[in-house]
Amino acid sequence: MALEAVRAVVGAMPASSLPIIGAGGIFSEENARAILSAGAAAVQVDAAVWVDPGIIARMASALLEG
Repeated sequence: MALEAVRAVVGAMPASSLPIIGAGGIFSEENARAILSAGAAAVQVDAAVWVDPGIIARMASALLEG
């Protein structure tokens, strides 16, 4: 859901507008990468942390590795 929202907002806003933060339904490194690739400046992870407290460290590591 966040991916479609990010795509819609990025498509509707000029390139020099405010940064977009993707939130909602981000439960994996792949989800985070897709949101960032769609044009978000950052991702917000919430519920996934309650299910898997180590998810943030893995996401950050995977995103830094490329």
